[in-house]
Amino acid sequence: MRQPVDHSTIANVLSSRRKATTHAQNPPPKERRLHYSLHTAVTPTLRTLEHDHICLAYRVWGTGTHPMLAFHGFGQTGAHFAALQPAWEHTFRVYAFDLFCHGDSAWPHGTMPLNFATWTTLMQRFCQQEKIDMFSAAGFSLGSRLALATATAFPQQLTSLTLVAPDSPFLSPWYRLAMAWPRLFRWSLSHSDVWLSWITRLEQTGVLAPAAARLALRSLRQPAHRARMACAWPVFSALRFSPVSLSQLFERHAVSVQLFLGKNDPIAAERKLIAWVGPMTRGKVTLLDVPHERLLAVVAGHWPQN
Repeated sequence: MRQPVDHSTIANVLSSRRKATTHAQNPPPKERRLHYSLHTAVTPTLRTLEHDHICLAYRVWGTGTHPMLAFHGFGQTGAHFAALQPAWEHTFRVYAFDLFCHGDSAWPHGTMPLNFATWTTLMQRFCQQEKIDMFSAAGFSLGSRLALATATAFPQQLTSLTLVAPDSPFLSPWYRLAMAWPRLFRWSLSHSDVWLSWITRLEQTGVLAPAAARLALRSLRQPAHRARMACAWPVFSALRFSPVSLSQLFERHAVSVQLFLGKNDPIAAERKLIAWVGPMTRGKVTLLDVPHERLLAVVAGHWPQN
């Protein structure tokens, strides 16, 4: 019999290098050189922001002067933005964050949702720590929520926003259902065999698109992914947005919004997103024939030239 997910050990499953409970006794270094290569002249550096037992980790690279705050997708880390190196290296100073429940970041409050006030405080401290005033932001998939939360908190400091296959502001009905019924969500993670069977049937009957079925099956088959879902989905559940309010905010502050989408993406609401960004004065939509999981890797080839 499959053992149920133990939420008290999720943080240990996700990161063996850092535990939030030991920060006070053994604080992590503020800066650490990384050993992987971005094929650039500048070696990436891992830095951390510590606040109220929260650890927010981010990688820094790029020889440009304009800051780019980048937030990755589910199951990734900030290192995945290395794919944008050809387009970003000489234009931006990149700060690629590890989301909570991912990489080297630590959220010490279990599955308690991150709220806008806490995120605003973290970003204020980050900008003070890095001496940042004006900046751009980018978010891929799940990371779009933090990009949007940053945009709404600091619209006067934001020059441009890039969303790559964002899952916000139009949340998936499956996600809304899971967060509306947390017990069912937890049960589904501890009885993944039942869900694997149902997902296969839904795909065979045409109720669930093949691309969506592939992503769901990949996540549910891997214990590490199930543990990460049990952590990340509730933690980011309070970050919700009104598309109309966002549009008005971006227009009022003259923020450029760039949207990259994959055709028939199972995560991003393609039609709604195009109808949302398309009419913006400074909005641009790029539609690519690429699956969701590969989209970030090809964006560099379609990044606008200065």
